[in-house]
Amino acid sequence: MTPNPVTPWGRSPLSTGRLEIALYSWNGEGSTARLRESYMTVGNPASDPAFESLRQFRPLLLKAHKILMDAEKDRYEANHGAIANKGDYLRLVLNHEQFSWLRPISQLIVQIDEVLMSKQPQPLDRAPELLNQARHLLYDTEIGQAFQDRTQSVARRDPEMAAIAQRLDELMQPYGPQSGNSST
Repeated sequence: MTPNPVTPWGRSPLSTGRLEIALYSWNGEGSTARLRESYMTVGNPASDPAFESLRQFRPLLLKAHKILMDAEKDRYEANHGAIANKGDYLRLVLNHEQFSWLRPISQLIVQIDEVLMSKQPQPLDRAPELLNQARHLLYDTEIGQAFQDRTQSVARRDPEMAAIAQRLDELMQPYGPQSGNSST
């Protein structure tokens, strides 16, 4: 039986009470060699495969949100005239009813960011929970109806949005509709 590996700093990767896998590799150039070490912690959102779908989903949702914000800004300006500056735009996004349907999507992105950027291990079921929450929000609610309608409208003239919408659908597909929440 081999003893636990010890890092160059004297700490065993298994001594933290979490399951960690230490990867060591020698990267030699000429006569010098460097020890490179990295850890994959179970429940680490940055590396655990359980979080891969969420890691793929987040930038797509963020990009879709940005495109839809720009489209909503264009709609607002078509009806009310140009927005004078970024401060006025921010106030509209935070307070105007026309942008209200985007706010829960912003909040979802923040929740996903909190999980994916956490330095602490996360429960392995957190990624599917967030994807189910996204599926419910984006398909089974009034906000979801607005998201779907606006996404389809923008996707008709923007191939990037069409591709993003298709990939978002694919990533949420394994999580299916929420039980009992299939009506809009």
